[in-house]
Amino acid sequence: TLCAHGGKPRKMKAGESHVKPLYQNSVFDFPSIETSLPALQGDGYVYRRNGTPNADELGRAVAALEGAAAGLATTSGMAAIAAATLAMTEAGDHVFIQSDAYGGTREFFRKDAARFGLQVHYVDIRSQDALQHAFDTVDKVSVLMVETISNPLLASADISALAGVCEKNNAKLIVDNTFATPIACRPLAQGAHMVVHSATKFLGGHHDLSAGVLVGSEEDIGRAGPICTRFGLRAAPLDAWLAMRGLRTLEIRMKRACETAAFVGTRLMEDGVSVNRAENTALLSFDLGDAASAH
Repeated sequence: TLCAHGGKPRKMKAGESHVKPLYQNSVFDFPSIETSLPALQGDGYVYRRNGTPNADELGRAVAALEGAAAGLATTSGMAAIAAATLAMTEAGDHVFIQSDAYGGTREFFRKDAARFGLQVHYVDIRSQDALQHAFDTVDKVSVLMVETISNPLLASADISALAGVCEKNNAKLIVDNTFATPIACRPLAQGAHMVVHSATKFLGGHHDLSAGVLVGSEEDIGRAGPICTRFGLRAAPLDAWLAMRGLRTLEIRMKRACETAAFVGTRLMEDGVSVNRAENTALLSFDLGDAASAH
């Protein structure tokens, strides 16, 4: 039901379109300066970089699926990670990243986060003792960034345990839930503070869009919103509209895709191939031993 109807306004008008129209405009008109003031203050729409009806619908829909109070749609999953990080940190803070995170995430923190005064450390999240030791050796760790299921080795994270370590050390837990999707995992319910997605992947589901989403509390999303406006990180209307179309069939697509991944993984193992696969994702990776075999 949340896949089919999430993101719709609580109060519907009689005869309202079942599918939100595509608002492909860049500006919104007002009859007077006075009538534009509420929109300029955030209650309405004035300029695409500040937000659009289609992007807001996508943010609300993913927030509903994740059990979050608020959501924000961005241009990509990396844009969501950047906005979430900047919203949760201040210059001089230490940030922990799981050591086997997605390459794009590692590149952002390695090459760009330092420009904002963040001090980045890569940590092993498989051991709570090792993670606690890392916290003990660094002052003021503001954020731990992890993936529900890692890319590309598909190792599953114990979100509840990681949330407990973060709570003990007064750090915020940001979880990339792209590979699991809200169908398989809802990190906020396990103690995470913010969840990010690349909607380009399973949420969109049709290989024809680029978008991301971050969800969390009203306060945290309220901090991320102005960052997205200033940096131009909000999702384009067409990409958000397409992602909403994909979201409506997410549950049934994930069920079939997981069945297919299990079948392919089993056949590969029968042929003696080493397969990496997590139970709650439709992805798998495999190791052929050397570069020549891979090619």
